[in-house]
Amino acid sequence: MSFASDVDKFVKKTEKRIEHAHRYAATKLINDVIDDTPQDSGYATANWRSGVGSAPAGPVDRTSVAEAKAEALMAIAAWPMGARLEFANYAPYIFSLEFGDSKHRPAGMVRRNIKAFDRNVKRAAKRGA
Repeated sequence: MSFASDVDKFVKKTEKRIEHAHRYAATKLINDVIDDTPQDSGYATANWRSGVGSAPAGPVDRTSVAEAKAEALMAIAAWPMGARLEFANYAPYIFSLEFGDSKHRPAGMVRRNIKAFDRNVKRAAKRGA
């Protein structure tokens, strides 16, 4: 083997590890935020929207958490390195849930999971592809 082929193998392996970490961390973050969203009717939890470049506009009339997670997984699967993955919630009271109206999650669901994001990226990078 030549030095050039060794470097090429290293680059390809590293790119795979980066992409794995990229997708794993996004999947974990989004699933954790959805799971941590306080549920009453299920509307806020099911209204997490995901997309590449921009989140789909507006709220949806659904109460299925599985649909919100499936939408997120489809967006993550289509998410190329370097592009923006958007994640939004259009429930009119989502801000109140994040900042204190919920006794179930007084620390919010987004803020607490963002704090774990770096740890999840490092964990995924160690695992590799």
